Amino acid sequence: MTAVGKIFLDTNILVYAHDSSEKTRGPLAKALLLALNATPRVLLSQQVLSEFYWVVTRKIAVPLTHD
Repeated sequence: MTAVGKIFLDTNILVYAHDSSEKTRGPLAKALLLALNATPRVLLSQQVLSEFYWVVTRKIAVPLTHD
């Protein structure tokens, strides 16, 4: 598989979509993820997923539990 034509998502897009305190960027990130949901072109790396977990369990206003 080649990376040509693929969309690589940054950690911030995932964090903004999840963080309810992001009143401006949150809805934009959610809309982007919904639009990309219909395409198989999206790529996520293990590093992006690890960074997402770190941020949403420790750094946002209402963090997720580790469970």
